[in-house]
This record gives sequence, structure tokens and C-alpha cells, in this order.
Amino acid sequence: GDLAASIEAAEGKLGELGPGIEAAISKKAQLEKDLASHEADKQAAKAAMKEAQAVREKEKAAFDKEFAENKVNYESVSAALDALEKGMAGSFLQTRPAGVLRAFLVKNQEKLDGDRREVLSFLSGEQGG
Repeated sequence: GDLAASIEAAEGKLGELGPGIEAAISKKAQLEKDLASHEADKQAAKAAMKEAQAVREKEKAAFDKEFAENKVNYESVSAALDALEKGMAGSFLQTRPAGVLRAFLVKNQEKLDGDRREVLSFLSGEQGG
């Protein structure tokens, strides 16, 4: 009696556990799949960040180079203005800043307006405008 009832109860519980176990196995499989997907997303994000960092470093290097060139150009223009204000145009033309200014004007000819020709004429030692 009691043994048969105990066996019957156990079989009933076993029947109830079967679908629960199957659901748990299915959920575990889905979670493992989601985990693998998230891991792949994480790796892709790391790669994107590494690529973005490389781009930023390249852009910074280009900026630093252009900034240094602009600083030299600014200093050359300042020296030219100082020389002109002091009436030393002739001696200025023989200096390094005059050469830098001349190179800047030639290099950036498409960016500058008609005044560029006048300044280049001056830097070449030509008279008139």
C-alpha cells in the first residue's frame, strides 16, 4: 500500500519535472547563445574603439603638424610686420622668416586673395605694386 502510493506519487512528480527540466535546458541553451552573441558584440566594440583611437591619434598628429607650421608662419608674419614697422624692409628680405613667409604664400596661393601677389612682389624685392 504505502510503497505503491509512494511510487505513484514519485511518478507523478517525475511527470511534472519533465517539462520543467526541458524548459530549463531550453532556457540554458538560449542564455548560452545570448552570452556568445554578447561576447561577439563586446569584441566588435573593442575593435571599433581601437580603430577609433588610431584615427584620433592620426588626426592629432596631422593637427600637431599643421599647428607647428602655422606657428612658424605666424612668427614669420609677425617678424615681417615688425621689420616693416621699423623700416627694415631690405634687410628683412634676407632673413629666414622672409623665406618662410614666401614659401607659405606660394603654398597657399589658392587660399589667399589678390594681396598675395603684392606681398610676393615685395618679398622678391620688386618695386611697385
